[in-house]
Amino acid sequence: MTFNQYNVTTITEPYTASNEEYIISDGSTVTLPEPSENAIVAVVSRDGTRVPVEPNATELVEFDSAARVGTTGATYFVSDGTNWYLESGRENVFGDIPDSAIFHWKISEGSGSTLTEELNSQDGTINGPTWEEGNWYEDYALIGDGTDDYVDTTQWQSFGSNLSNNWAIFFTLETTDDSGTWLMGTANDGGPADTTTFFVGLRDWFDLSPDTVGLALRDEDDNRIRVESDTTHTDGGTYRICINKTGDTAGDIQFWTNGSEDSTSIDADDTVSNTENFDKNVVFFARRNHSGDVMDYMDGLLDNIIICDDSVSSSDISSDYDSQPWS
Repeated sequence: MTFNQYNVTTITEPYTASNEEYIISDGSTVTLPEPSENAIVAVVSRDGTRVPVEPNATELVEFDSAARVGTTGATYFVSDGTNWYLESGRENVFGDIPDSAIFHWKISEGSGSTLTEELNSQDGTINGPTWEEGNWYEDYALIGDGTDDYVDTTQWQSFGSNLSNNWAIFFTLETTDDSGTWLMGTANDGGPADTTTFFVGLRDWFDLSPDTVGLALRDEDDNRIRVESDTTHTDGGTYRICINKTGDTAGDIQFWTNGSEDSTSIDADDTVSNTENFDKNVVFFARRNHSGDVMDYMDGLLDNIIICDDSVSSSDISSDYDSQPWS
């Protein structure tokens, strides 16, 4: 099959491309051919799974490691005879997504009740939040009304059991709601004590403040972490938040706001080490408690949510912030 001047090839295992080939990959690695002047290769993801692309050359310009093809249209690679380049004006690569990203809700649909997850098919159902068009990541964001709006996602596969390891979360927040709400979270059956719990919010809970983003974790042995940023996030400003877990205790939880690391306040500092897979769906704009009830709804905006299964570097955080169109 041909498409324009390209030979179209669908792959389900690692593959070395040829000049003027259009590769449709299920996530299998594509290796570019030996460089030759004016050679061109197009690569597209078949189902939204990231596609690693390896240069068969001295370097792939603009990347320190393998490129990862995006999900809308093809990414085009061209050669000058020595190196491979991304063709100007047509690149569509996850250059701003950390390598450890496992879930990515761009929040870019602009209509409908499905919130697409780009990397591992963890799509969400929108129950009330409305679409906001503007200077957001890929033009759209979602706004909850603080009454009963939420997005029901999935159980996030094994992320619950990974809570005791390193991980990171990115999201964009804009709100003036300081009434004590949650932005996302779930809790397993058996609580409130001795059960895996994951809440991110603006919550006056124990000694946490309703004005700043905080994190509450609990494991199956009732060990708890409660920690929050010292930066105010409820003044109506637009904030790109990263929560970066780099170790076992509350002191290893970093909060970053708009590319800069925040000081933090710690309310509980156990070693959380025995967490299990979530047994309920995670929700956005609220939290789901151990009984399965959705509660503590947030009045405000969320956009471009990324979940990573490892901690991230300061350069990852800076790159992510710089990729936001409003930054």
